Amino acid sequence: MLSALSHPQVLFTPQRPSPGVVAKILALIEVTAIIAASTLAAVQAQKLISPGLGETLGLISGTAPDYIASSLAMLKQFAVQYGVALILILVLAATRKRNTAKAYALTSRPVGLAGLIALGIIAGFIVSIPAQTIFLAKEIWPLGKDTILWSVMESNPWDTTFWIFAATASFFVVPIIEELLWRSYALGRLVEAFKPGAALLLSSLVFASLHVQYLVNGDLLGYATMASVIISAIIFGLLTLTTGSVIPAVIAHMILNTPMNMEFGAARLAIGLLALTVFAKAISRYLSLLRKMIIAWDTIVMLLLCLALGGSVYALITQGVNAMAILGVAMALSFVTAFIFKSPWRYCEDEAA
Repeated sequence: MLSALSHPQVLFTPQRPSPGVVAKILALIEVTAIIAASTLAAVQAQKLISPGLGETLGLISGTAPDYIASSLAMLKQFAVQYGVALILILVLAATRKRNTAKAYALTSRPVGLAGLIALGIIAGFIVSIPAQTIFLAKEIWPLGKDTILWSVMESNPWDTTFWIFAATASFFVVPIIEELLWRSYALGRLVEAFKPGAALLLSSLVFASLHVQYLVNGDLLGYATMASVIISAIIFGLLTLTTGSVIPAVIAHMILNTPMNMEFGAARLAIGLLALTVFAKAISRYLSLLRKMIIAWDTIVMLLLCLALGGSVYALITQGVNAMAILGVAMALSFVTAFIFKSPWRYCEDEAA
């Protein structure tokens, strides 16, 4: 762990990345298509699951939430949403030969399991600083309106059933599946074609864009929370890049997502500020590395390609082309090209923990 703190360097990147515009475009299309398919599956699952989350949380009837039923509804949604993503990822992995643990940051080397856990705990308290500051501040100043889920959680007792729901929807299941999708898969796919800084920025911004619930009310609370989500995503990605493992990001994400009352929240903030002070030099090294990675020509190329592809999709939709048809073409293109353009991760040796 000490070497990771004193001399951070990018470890989660293939030895022989695939440069070139074609490789970059294919990486963008594949990641976007899988995320879109997964999100669409979640939307459809919400329509089909009965009783749904709105019913079980009492949002429709105004009754007290049934947290056990809510947990089951969430698990069903996750099974569909991430099941679709997993199937697509596994098929593409087999076709493109991205099939080692190292290629998905599922190792404990070279830092070691104990070091990865310790790093995740330290990062978890530090990454909680912005979000925890916001949550404490909103109890004092009228920063804005809570999201529906926050309102339900704050207006009902935190009994055993609440913690079962929180483990499902917040601090246990969600960190694992989100980090596996976004840092293990998406970030690892993007660093095949982009420099680590561009891949990190892109995966973090797309991850944050799926948390639009914070922007619904259009107030300072929502904007500040969205900013904290972006910061958290960048830190999770940076941890994965510099350790070659998704373990620290999962642990940090768990600490960040654990709901706390005012007293425990203040303690988490205090520990985070203490860690920020104790590890100030190490953090400055990480920030220096982050700045060097992101301020690069490849970041500009990535942004231009995203604008071009996004503009093309928007133009097709405004011309009446069905969004599902566009998604189908993008997915088909990913599968067809997978037979031609193999993953540069195939050259790495498996380093399973």
